[in-house]
Amino acid sequence: MSQTLFAIKGKLGVTDYYVVTMKAGELVNQVRIPKDVPGWDNMNIEERYPRHINENIVKKIIAPYLANNNDRFFGSLLVTMINAEDSAFEPLGDMASKLPLAYRLSAKNAGFLTLSGGEVLVPLDGQHRLRAIKYAIDGKDGDGRDLGCPACPDLAEEDVVVILFQFEPNIAKKIFMKVNRCAKPTTQSENLITDDDDIVAVITREVANKVIGARVVHYTSSSLSNRDREFTTLASLYNCTEHILNSFYGKIDKHGPGENGKKKMYTDCAIQVWETLTEGIRHFQAALADTEETGDDRRRKQRQESLLSKPIAQFCLVQAFMQIKKNCRSDDGKKLKDSDICKALNTIDWDMQNPVWQHILMNGKKILSKGAIPLAVDAIIYFAGFKMQDEEKFMHGFEKKYRGNFLQTEDEQAKIQLPERSAGRIKCLN
Repeated sequence: MSQTLFAIKGKLGVTDYYVVTMKAGELVNQVRIPKDVPGWDNMNIEERYPRHINENIVKKIIAPYLANNNDRFFGSLLVTMINAEDSAFEPLGDMASKLPLAYRLSAKNAGFLTLSGGEVLVPLDGQHRLRAIKYAIDGKDGDGRDLGCPACPDLAEEDVVVILFQFEPNIAKKIFMKVNRCAKPTTQSENLITDDDDIVAVITREVANKVIGARVVHYTSSSLSNRDREFTTLASLYNCTEHILNSFYGKIDKHGPGENGKKKMYTDCAIQVWETLTEGIRHFQAALADTEETGDDRRRKQRQESLLSKPIAQFCLVQAFMQIKKNCRSDDGKKLKDSDICKALNTIDWDMQNPVWQHILMNGKKILSKGAIPLAVDAIIYFAGFKMQDEEKFMHGFEKKYRGNFLQTEDEQAKIQLPERSAGRIKCLN
């Protein structure tokens, strides 16, 4: 069945293209996902260049976004037309010769594109969005299973911008490769700043703005140099906040539509923990006492002296705090107060010169990587003097991890003694 669309014609390089709008419902019925094109399975490797769809991204992120947000929006789909020899474009200027000259010049590239009905439309860029539109309209995935969010039939009547061009195999392949290979993916930091679908990213931004102070959260890197003025990084704040929420509620589905209904509960929880730590941990108090320019030098000085000025150590402290809250009790069996936990954590000497941190968070003058986190968390609990509910199991695991960091034989490792608890409990830096 033929179809006529209002179109703007353009040319880039040797390729003529047409910019049109199509109703979302018509689009999903007319445009074929590459693997749904007849004969796809029999094509050779070169012909099957469009990538397969990542169904998890479609079902968990894009489709729920389209179904749940009235302010939904995305860019144009790039679609090639196979068997488009009978399609035709008629400029407005040819149909309205009495238009004023200024209008006629513009009307040369505006007109109507008629598709004969025999075309096969295949997306070179946008197949994930195309599949998500269908799922969002139906409220179900390709296997008929509910998405977990309500169907959005109104989406079918909304307009999607499509760029159409006639299919030529080599040109189409080059366009696909350049669009997808040369497109620069957003960085982790950019995602944390802009992502509204990741509930942890949304809450992390609220913590950064309301508790820490946006000025002292480094958002372009996951680490801090001695020159940086900030207290922590957005990436570290995200990891810490995710751990806090998972500790309270079990592993949450960061992109699950149901989590949006729990946003206030999650936000209140994360903010409460961060307020406890920033008010109760003396190093954090000192670093955040003045978040303006007048406090920058103090934070720089602290970073040269204290492990708690390093994002990885902050992450370890947060993990230790949450473990203590969950697994430690007072002598009378009651839950520990947050203030008492912070008081004990403040007795730890976080000085990077303290030899106790060697083979735990330090290797010479270098901070160890993420692989050191499990041991460091146990060490913080140990140095602060807390005893876990299953203390024997905890100590066995701690000793094994600590000795395993020394590149010696098993017999030699067995002779290595744990640091004394008092070695980590000297004096907190002021």
